[in-house]
Amino acid sequence: CWLRKRTQLTATQPRSFTPAPESEQFVRALLAQLPPRTRAIVVLKYVEGRTFEEVATILGIPSTHARSIAARALHLLRRTHD
Repeated sequence: CWLRKRTQLTATQPRSFTPAPESEQFVRALLAQLPPRTRAIVVLKYVEGRTFEEVATILGIPSTHARSIAARALHLLRRTHD
């Protein structure tokens, strides 16, 4: 949502949420089901907190492509989780 403020994580800023080991294993298992490029986009965007523009630059793809792949990945992960 465009109203949500985004914060950039830095090396000196601790994460506000640390998942329980069981949760982390569950998330890793879900991510392992994704193709490598899709997994990279999801991790860069939602784990590392990067912008889609940064993700696109890192992977050498258009930012619209990164957004599209992320949306499909989230849809797939939600369906898998249900």
